[in-house]
Amino acid sequence: MRSPSHIIRSTAMRAARALVPLSLLTLLAQVLHPIATPAAAQVIATIAPETRLSANDAAAFDWFGSAVALSGDTLAVGAPFDDDPIVGLATGSVYIYSRAGAVWSLELKLTAGDARAGDQFGASVALISDTLVVGAPYVDTRAAIDAGAAYVFERSGGMWSQLPRLAAADGQNNDRFGSAVALAPGTIAVGARQADAGPIADAGAVYVFERDARGWSQHTRLVAASPTANAGFGVAVALSSDTLAVGAPYTDDPVVGADAGAATLFTRAAGGWGQPVAIVPGEAGAGDQFGAAVALSGDTLAAGAPLRDTATGGSNAGAVYVFAHGADGWQQQTRLGAGDGAKGDQFGAALGLSGDALAVGAPLHNGAAGVAAGAAYLFGRSGSTWQPFDALAAGDAGAGDQFGAAVALSGDTLALGAPYANDVAVGNDTGAAYLARLSLSTIALVSSQNPSIEAERVTFTATVAPAPPASSRPTGTVTFYSGPLPIGLATLDTRGQATLTLDSLAAGSNAIRASYGGDASLLPSNSAVLTQVVNPVVQFAAPAYSTAELSGTATISVTIGAPVPFPVSVDYATADDSALAGRDYAEAHGTLIFAPGQTVVSFTVAIRDDLYWEQDEVLRLTLSNISGVPLGPRSSVLLTIDDDERGKPVLTYLPRTHTPLLADLAITAVRLSPARTSFSAGEPVTITVELENRGIGYAPPFWVDLYLNPKTAPTRANQPWYGQCTLYPCYGIAWGVAPGLYPGQRLTLSSSLGSYAAAYTRWPGFFTAGTTDLYVYADSWNPTGASGAVEESDEANNRAELHGLSVGQPAGAPDPAAPAPATPAPAAQYTLPTREMR
Repeated sequence: MRSPSHIIRSTAMRAARALVPLSLLTLLAQVLHPIATPAAAQVIATIAPETRLSANDAAAFDWFGSAVALSGDTLAVGAPFDDDPIVGLATGSVYIYSRAGAVWSLELKLTAGDARAGDQFGASVALISDTLVVGAPYVDTRAAIDAGAAYVFERSGGMWSQLPRLAAADGQNNDRFGSAVALAPGTIAVGARQADAGPIADAGAVYVFERDARGWSQHTRLVAASPTANAGFGVAVALSSDTLAVGAPYTDDPVVGADAGAATLFTRAAGGWGQPVAIVPGEAGAGDQFGAAVALSGDTLAAGAPLRDTATGGSNAGAVYVFAHGADGWQQQTRLGAGDGAKGDQFGAALGLSGDALAVGAPLHNGAAGVAAGAAYLFGRSGSTWQPFDALAAGDAGAGDQFGAAVALSGDTLALGAPYANDVAVGNDTGAAYLARLSLSTIALVSSQNPSIEAERVTFTATVAPAPPASSRPTGTVTFYSGPLPIGLATLDTRGQATLTLDSLAAGSNAIRASYGGDASLLPSNSAVLTQVVNPVVQFAAPAYSTAELSGTATISVTIGAPVPFPVSVDYATADDSALAGRDYAEAHGTLIFAPGQTVVSFTVAIRDDLYWEQDEVLRLTLSNISGVPLGPRSSVLLTIDDDERGKPVLTYLPRTHTPLLADLAITAVRLSPARTSFSAGEPVTITVELENRGIGYAPPFWVDLYLNPKTAPTRANQPWYGQCTLYPCYGIAWGVAPGLYPGQRLTLSSSLGSYAAAYTRWPGFFTAGTTDLYVYADSWNPTGASGAVEESDEANNRAELHGLSVGQPAGAPDPAAPAPATPAPAAQYTLPTREMR
């Protein structure tokens, strides 16, 4: 007959070693004290002897601390081998302690009203508020030997009274009913780890009892989905509301091997318990004994595999698997191990789980006190991440104590059993229990605006505080989540607050929560879910639109953030900006209708192609007169018309390095008339150049040069077109502008006869055969002795380029490629000094 691994009493001597702890969690000063460790190790928290509890009538081999249960300020400690001087040996007992302030005091000692020798009353205990369940797995019933029983006690007015004993309706010899017990309001689960499952011997079973007006009665008997002999189904049980977890650590896996272990979940619905759901660890191994311990808290399950071999710890170092229930059912969150895990520790033999805190016992851990002194480990969860916080050992530990063989966690209180601890005055294996207060944190989450609308800025504030009696100021970070996805990280300020501002939440209900990562003094914590309602709005689908001039139309989409069950109407309209209705686009307006459930509608804007190059232009699109839902922030956007004429000039804007208050000449359009790029030599052509002073300073008189077929693109300030005239044919125009331009002032230049500086121009009024390239360069003029340049020299500030001209050669066409003219006076309308080369 096999015994649960976590009850094995080890006498094998192992080499003593230092306990290398996880990062230190600050507990209450009166509870934990550091002990010396080797220089390479960190400090380990130890539970002080004054927090050790032992039976007031302790005797050798009582095994006080074999089972512990906590609920608020009440603690139950089982001593299954406590002897009754009248009844006999190993009748068992349970000690009840109550806390007042920081002091625990014995309330009373409980025994079974029908106690008999060998019953082992107290082998398992479960406690919620004023209800206590005690397992006695070796009770003989009228029908069977060692069938087992469970006892229910209730407290009223400070007095505990025993209710009728619970037993399996079909109990048989050696069923061990009461090997494990679990309690939830109105529900008791009792494990019978050696009960038969039909013809399958010793497969194990769990009995569920429910309370009604008449008292407690058996509701159902549960077995594994595929029972196997000697599986130990019911060695461990845990209840949380309507969820029941059962461990079967001796289950053989046909692929992995013997004693791989198993855990099964049942969920209560409509008065019955549903089909079993197998919980499978990510990596199972023969002999792991997965399910030797289980713990449930809400939608979180922890299952121990104390004989799991690990790469760092070796054989039987142990592991704990944590699972969480979500939209995809139960999924493994992580696998945990001891930071200093070693061979034979049996980490995971006992578990305590409360909210986001997990305590794990490793009863065969070798400590400074000796072999199998035992240890316990604390973990905290932030979001979905579990992180280690402390390793604990008894301050008065001795070899073989097996501290951590039993674990209970309720709120900020931790109880640990050491069933084989010795009492110098009484004898060996009297047992002990230890208590500690954890430094927990709380986190509250609020929204600045709830409900909000799409794209509205909403600030979430998370406030972290120590949970009394802890008092340290929280530090560290808070991670914010929307559903399972992280959406931001913020650092706590001196007030313990962290904030996150968003304008990107989707329409509908958003499940927002905040997770505090903990620090050296406080365990992590997770806020309750805040449901942020984001009401849908109607708005343009994009913050801006663009379309090519040659496209003919622009399609504009308007969206509503989420389907609504009623029609929604909204008006749309266009308005001039730099683009003009009638010239650049056709004015558009109307009403859009969203049918119920429809989320996207659209309208079109007709774009007019003017066949000549100019800078990109924009018009405004506006939504108004909404019905049913509000307008969103994108109710007015710009539509850019991209002048995509074939061979259009390309504006070149090089970075400016001059100081503020200077002029900034910009070419805004170059137009050819006729508006095309293919010509015959000698065919009249008019070139128009538009420019503007976009700076904030006055531009004094300056030159604008038009280059036709230059050797290279002009890049230097005040470089005349004829300075690049080395290719055939080469010709150009020079415009002298005087007076200059004030900020915001615009000017139109033309190739018409008499509008340019004839002395510096060679322009026959048409393109000559072979012309392919055209450049226009605007630069302010800086006469000698002037006080500073308006625009710095050697700057190609604004240059327009036109490539791909095609000009045919007719017979007898003139040749304009004569040398540039000398330097006659400018035309009368230009009052410029002599032009200088720079």
